[in-house]
Amino acid sequence: MQALLLFGFLVTGGALAWGLSMKRTGARPAPVNMPGLPVSVTGMDSSALVSLGDSLGVGLSPYLAAWAATHGLRFIENTKVGRFTKQQAVDMVPAGALVFVSLGTNDATSSSGAVALPQFAANLRARGPHAIVWLVPPATKALPGIDAVRATIRTLPGVTAAETAAPMRADGLHPASYADVAVDLSPVLTRLV
Repeated sequence: MQALLLFGFLVTGGALAWGLSMKRTGARPAPVNMPGLPVSVTGMDSSALVSLGDSLGVGLSPYLAAWAATHGLRFIENTKVGRFTKQQAVDMVPAGALVFVSLGTNDATSSSGAVALPQFAANLRARGPHAIVWLVPPATKALPGIDAVRATIRTLPGVTAAETAAPMRADGLHPASYADVAVDLSPVLTRLV
């Protein structure tokens, strides 16, 4: 019986070690958690940077987490590759938080893609954030709705549109270096803390 338990422990431990090693070899480090601050979003105050978005947000998460840590903010991430604006929830955004949004690229695959953006922004503003920074999709790939999405983001009330000049990958949708995008975003976020 003891041998069976030991074997189960070794298998479970091996699987856990393999999973951790796979995570470590990925291009995306784990977000930073501030010591002494709860990880739960329950009862949060305004000491948070909340990241909502698509694959751009996924790629930027380690940089945003590091930025948040250097400014004494908690980092809350709700990003997913392939996410459309209408799929993004806002219920985890605490009043007073600084919110970073990276949505719109997937919406731009349709000529009517900008339609969901104003309602999303209104729902987000209703949560009472301190400020909203929205990364204008830097896609260089020809997408049917990209011009409308960019124009809409730039004119949304209560939203600071952030731009990046970072070089893009060959796919025309993602930056060659998320660090370059983070460099462009840092002064915008810092100005709003």
